[in-house]
Amino acid sequence: NNNNNNNNNSNYTNKRTFHLVPKLVTGLKCWHMRPGCTFFPRKNFENAMESIEDGSMVIFNFGEIDCREGILTAVAQNKYQDLDQGIDASVSIYVEMLEEQTLSKNLITFVHPIVPVLDPTRPTVKRFNQRLRKKIKSSKYLKYLDFFDELLSKDGQNFNEAYALDGTHMSPKYLPKMEESINRALAE
Repeated sequence: NNNNNNNNNSNYTNKRTFHLVPKLVTGLKCWHMRPGCTFFPRKNFENAMESIEDGSMVIFNFGEIDCREGILTAVAQNKYQDLDQGIDASVSIYVEMLEEQTLSKNLITFVHPIVPVLDPTRPTVKRFNQRLRKKIKSSKYLKYLDFFDELLSKDGQNFNEAYALDGTHMSPKYLPKMEESINRALAE
């Protein structure tokens, strides 16, 4: 929602200021968004969505846990033929849920790439984001925040240390990249 407050949680976009209101849902995997899932992070997600006003601009950022453990475990248990099949299943569940939420609440929906901070998960995160980007780009309702490559080192192999914080999380120094991406997505 538009809000003219200029504080630490505001973002200046397209000559308008938007107040960012975090809605944290911990432990949620894309896999938990499948129809019929009753695991508690799914219920937390539903509660968070109920608190978002219809017509709001929303940024979703899920999938890190899927890349860190969920998909890899499922592949190891032979639930998927390979990593790409597991990623595709998770991406499809995620995108379907985002489209449902977008349509039911008339949202302007942005999808944040999974961040490549952790060395062990970076290869999976890169593959997930490639497939997520492609799926989002084909959606009529969702906008991908296309700045993932800028979060990587110049050779694309490591995390861009300009955005490092504590070895696990990103520094807010990346927020101008997100803002630029929001502006590009709104202009499309």
